[in-house]
Amino acid sequence: MKKSNNMYMDALRFGVESMPLGITINKLKSHLGTLGWTISDDQSEYFQYWFFTNFYHPSAFQNLEYGNTQQVHHMLKETATLGDVTCPMTADAYDTFLDFEKLERAKIDTKKATNLSLIAIGISAVLALIQIILQIFCGCN
Repeated sequence: MKKSNNMYMDALRFGVESMPLGITINKLKSHLGTLGWTISDDQSEYFQYWFFTNFYHPSAFQNLEYGNTQQVHHMLKETATLGDVTCPMTADAYDTFLDFEKLERAKIDTKKATNLSLIAIGISAVLALIQIILQIFCGCN
C-alpha cells in the first residue's frame, strides 16, 4: 500500500484490509511507520483515543459511549495492556473510509472530465480556425 496525504485514512485503509479479524494498535503504529508516518509522544494519546473510537474495544466503547472521560484517560495511559488487543473496525469508521474513497474517486473523475473538455474545446477552436482560413484564402463556403 502506498502512502496517502492523510495518516488517518491510511490507518483506516489498513483496518479495511484487515477485516473482519481486526488489528491491534501496535500493529497499526508499526504499519504506519513502514509508510513513513511517525506518531510523536505529543500525538500518542490523541492517536490512541482516535483508534479506540474507530476500532471496537468493549471497555473503550462503553466508556466513550457514556462520556466517562476520566476512565478513558486512565485506559489510554494503560496502553501497554491494550496494545496487543485485536479490535475490529467500527461501522462508522468503515463508512468514513468509504466516503473518503468516493471523494478521492470523484476528484480523479473530475480531473479526467476537465481534461477531456479542454481537449474538445481545443479541437473546436482548431476546426473553427481552419474554417476561417479556408474562407479567407479559398473563398470556399
